[in-house]
Amino acid sequence: MNLTKKQLKLLRHVAAAKEISVMELAHATGTHPTYMPRALKDLESKGFTKTEKKGNTKTVSMADTQHASLLRKLILDQPHLNLDVLSGKALSILAAINCLNLKTWDEIEESSGVSYLTVQKHITSFKEIGLVQKKQTYIISPRFQIIKEIIEAFQDYTHRREAERLAGGAVVKWGCGQCFLLETEKILGLQATGITAFPWYGAQFITDKNLYLYQKKKKKLTLEDHLLYHVISEKTSNTLPLLITWRLNRNKLDEEKLSEKAYRYKVDHVIDSILDYMETEGLKQAEFLPDWAEFTNRYKEYSDD
Repeated sequence: MNLTKKQLKLLRHVAAAKEISVMELAHATGTHPTYMPRALKDLESKGFTKTEKKGNTKTVSMADTQHASLLRKLILDQPHLNLDVLSGKALSILAAINCLNLKTWDEIEESSGVSYLTVQKHITSFKEIGLVQKKQTYIISPRFQIIKEIIEAFQDYTHRREAERLAGGAVVKWGCGQCFLLETEKILGLQATGITAFPWYGAQFITDKNLYLYQKKKKKLTLEDHLLYHVISEKTSNTLPLLITWRLNRNKLDEEKLSEKAYRYKVDHVIDSILDYMETEGLKQAEFLPDWAEFTNRYKEYSDD
């Protein structure tokens, strides 16, 4: 999800011109013609531009994707905005800030996959123009709602495109930066998680779908991660597999660690409700959770207790 300063310069001219020949674009941006094919191919692969041949002339225009349309609107509505602030690793950092509750630069570094010094440099630039604010956690300022929407649309586009490449017909259940959850009937060489990983913890469930985590930098997932990704992918539905796996492994489960991660991933309200449900044996029961008797009957099918 990265764009260079040169690419942003090209996009500014394409957006302003609506349609422009490749040679005119090269001249207007001071770009060497030999660089143009590679640059445009990259922008096309990211869904920002499209090229057409009209006679002997090749023209460039903004693509019909949502993120390209939103970027064009930003460029036209705010012509004095320095787009360089979005270059380099900026979009990766903003994507992490947008979809997670992150309190520190260390957390942003870990979640975005961007080095600490680069995070420091970009956060400083973001604050100078008011793009990012620090409240309880870092957020994208409401004044820059359109940049938030660009990031979400661009992220969705890249995730769906990669998921389709990995498994045609796969569904992206959730995504954040360079990571996303995909659901497919196929068996893939990715990290299984959620209900697909529950059999490793003594809970086998019949399902025709597999849940996988795609991530650039592969990290070993824990029981807490698998429970969390089930919640993220299913929201408040299909809770019995999660509850049974949780109960079967209650002595191995680090509830404090799970709560911390749930807050970061913005599903703490679900995890907190399950914690209350388990601690009170169903006396505190959120609407999305089953009756305690129903749960315990199903749990006995898996337990040796």
